[in-house]
Amino acid sequence: MSVSDWARQIGILPSTITKRIDAGWSVEQALTIKRRWTHPIKPQAQADHEMREAVRRFACEQRRAIDAFEEDMLDRLKGVAMTPPGEGRELSETLS
Repeated sequence: MSVSDWARQIGILPSTITKRIDAGWSVEQALTIKRRWTHPIKPQAQADHEMREAVRRFACEQRRAIDAFEEDMLDRLKGVAMTPPGEGRELSETLS
């Protein structure tokens, strides 16, 4: 595997591995010791991404509910429109 492949697999920059080896670290140490800290923006970015996904899922659910409601209302209106006057229920009865 290349340095880039190892870096991607363990979640650090390729330059970090190179600098560690140049500083005298063994290859095993350079590839197994994790960072001492994490960047404070990354957790926030992850939280932002999760929030956007939750909002997107909610919007999709709401759109499906509205579509189902509209379809139901159209079906009810079609039933009223096809019934000759005086032979069926009134529109207000159908919609209730």
